[in-house]
Parts: sequence; structure tokens; C-alpha cells
Amino acid sequence: MNLLHVFRNGKTGGFFFLKERTKDGETGKSHFTHTKLRSARLSIQRHLPYLFVFGKVNFEMPNTNNTPEGTFTALKNNLGNHSGMSRENRRRLVCGLLKV
Repeated sequence: MNLLHVFRNGKTGGFFFLKERTKDGETGKSHFTHTKLRSARLSIQRHLPYLFVFGKVNFEMPNTNNTPEGTFTALKNNLGNHSGMSRENRRRLVCGLLKV
């Protein structure tokens, strides 16, 4: 039985130690002994539907970022070649290259 199966079905047979409490000698109050483990377990339970989503969703995204890199390289080269342009003309050049 794998860990995801245990969390999905809510079976907590292996987590009995998370209910252990420790009593404070001075105040007499008790608190959970394994607070960080309890917090981690609750976090996994709460976020389990959102974990491993990458296999379910198809974004039809390219594997590389070559397209935007090429676009921005051309933009940088054009802006660099025309360094004396006014701010308004630079805006027009950027809008024209990005077709905005």
C-alpha cells in the first residue's frame, strides 16, 4: 500500500503516534508530542487533490521557450540599434514588434 493510497482513503492506522500527548510538568496542561508531524500530515491531506496535477492537465505548452526568447532577442537588438529614439518612438517600436 503506497502513501498516497493511505491519505486518499483516510486510513490512519499507521499514524497512531500522532495522537500522543505530553503533559507539561509546571502548568499541568497537555499538548501534542509530534506537532510538526501532525502539521505535515494535515498539510498533505489538505493539498493532496492539487498534488501531481501535471499528469492530468494538458496545457498544450511547448517544451522549450525558444519562441519568446527569439522575440525578446529581436526586440533587444532593435532597441539597441536605435538607442537615440525618443520614449514615444520606442513604445511604438515595441508595440509594432509585439503586434499589440
